[in-house]
Amino acid sequence: MRMTRKALRVFGGREGSFLVESIVALSLVVVGILGIVVLLTRSLGLTANVVQRAVATYLAAEGIEVTKNIIDTAIAKGGGWSSISSIPSAFEVEYGSASPAALSGDARPLRFNPADGIYSYGGVQETPFRRTVTASVAGDKATVNAVVKWSVRGTDETLNLEDHFWNWRQ
Repeated sequence: MRMTRKALRVFGGREGSFLVESIVALSLVVVGILGIVVLLTRSLGLTANVVQRAVATYLAAEGIEVTKNIIDTAIAKGGGWSSISSIPSAFEVEYGSASPAALSGDARPLRFNPADGIYSYGGVQETPFRRTVTASVAGDKATVNAVVKWSVRGTDETLNLEDHFWNWRQ
């Protein structure tokens, strides 16, 4: 279809330039949208990683707190500071544990119960988190380590939390 003289004057006599300008503008818009999509995808991936790290931190802190409760209970029952030496060097604990379960081999995966929001070894949904707690006693000081391991997209992650307790009740 030939353009009339009037149409050529409107476009300044440049046949086909409108098509080229449209293609360039459209490609710039597509590149901009793709950049936003990549940014959002990366952001969602990092958010998931942060959430898993926060859960691992709370699980490690829970392991130390449960161990602290076990130590306090043993001392309160009259066992004295020496009674905590009977705690195994590597063990598993879960919320409400009265005593540590000695660990033989690798730690079992923690499971999540959505009904009560508690992680345990008997929950409903298996999680990628595995928690190992270790304790050592040297004189008047007990050192408790909680190590939580999990895997994210084929990458192994580890979080190690440590606390120290002293025999201040002498």
